[in-house]
Amino acid sequence: MTNLTLALDNSTLALDNSTLALDKSTLSRGNSTLALDNSTLALDNSTLALDNSTLALDNSTLALDHSTLALDNSTLALDNSTLALDHSTLALDNSTLALDNSTLALDNSTLALDQSTLALDNSTLVLDNSTLVLDNSTLALDNSTLALDQSTLALDNSTLALDNSTLALDNSTLALDNSTLALDNSTLALDNSSLALDNSTLALDNSTLALDNSTLALDNSTLVLDNSTLALDNSTLALDNSTLALDNSTLALDNSSLALDNSTLALDNSTLALDNSTLALDNSTLVLDNSTLALDNSPLVLDNSTLALDNSTLVLDNSTLALDNSTLALDNSTLALDNSTLALDNSPLVLDNSTLALDNSTLVLDNSTLALDNSTLALDNSTLALDNSTLALDNSTLALDNSTLALDNSTLALDNSTLALDKSKLSMYIHRKPNQKYQK
Repeated sequence: MTNLTLALDNSTLALDNSTLALDKSTLSRGNSTLALDNSTLALDNSTLALDNSTLALDNSTLALDHSTLALDNSTLALDNSTLALDHSTLALDNSTLALDNSTLALDNSTLALDQSTLALDNSTLVLDNSTLVLDNSTLALDNSTLALDQSTLALDNSTLALDNSTLALDNSTLALDNSTLALDNSTLALDNSSLALDNSTLALDNSTLALDNSTLALDNSTLVLDNSTLALDNSTLALDNSTLALDNSTLALDNSSLALDNSTLALDNSTLALDNSTLALDNSTLVLDNSTLALDNSPLVLDNSTLALDNSTLVLDNSTLALDNSTLALDNSTLALDNSTLALDNSPLVLDNSTLALDNSTLVLDNSTLALDNSTLALDNSTLALDNSTLALDNSTLALDNSTLALDNSTLALDNSTLALDKSKLSMYIHRKPNQKYQK
């Protein structure tokens, strides 16, 4: 049909093993039903508009080429069917699009949902150079796949939920504003892509979030991992006034960056591992409970921040931990340095029933305090240097093996404690007068 208008009102149009082709035409339906069974509906430069109507496809195909499919208070249901858009638009207003064992493919097209629902069950939604926009809407995947290639998925006051499903982005963007992205036994994979959250929540349960040459940015948002994995490869994870919480989960960075600004990173029975990566905290908090933080050739920098360990382990290998006006507190925990540096500037390091071990490493305190309570500080071929600082031991042990302990205008206080030196050096310097040299 060419240059034709077909209008249905309170009517039914049924196709069985048939084809309906519209070219530069309009098919409009009010309070009606259009049903396709083993049939094809093809629109070329045409419009299909549904108002309080139903469009049902069973083993059928609906193809749009430079066309528009608009639903208002209507339902579009696909069962073992295909909906393909090429340079076209699919718009839903207070409507439902449901796919069961079906495929929805967009090429240079737009899918817009306003107060609507898009549900996929054992189905596939593919966007190629296309846009999917949700406004006060829901996109739910069950045993399904959503794939974006050079495309955009934007949520505003909406929900995207994956159950045993996969969301894959390649050179694409996923943006959430006042929205929720929830994964249950699912995978979210980004390749050269961006995931941005603004006043939103990203929750993973038994799921995986993988970033490759990609960016994940949280602004006033929350990212929660439960029995899940977040892996970054040559990628960036940035938190601004946000929270990242891990429970029995793993966060792994390889040649990547994790930056917190006025934010919180909390680990419970979890692991944070950095390899050739950077972890930076500015006015932020990093808390470990029964967890492990491992740095390999990676720096950890704290500025006006707090790093707290409870029954946890912090391991540095060829790495640097630098604190500026910050706090590092260990309770029943272990901090181990191998060929690494721990530097404190105007910062306290507190150990309670904990261990700080240095192997071929350096611990430097400037206007800072290192306090041990029922704890151990052990140096092997290492250096501990204090400048205008205090080292206090209570029922604790400080052991040096082929190491150096140097104090400049500093205090070393032992209460019921032990200082043991094996082939080591203890140097203390005191400034007597402004014009007088050190007295040793």
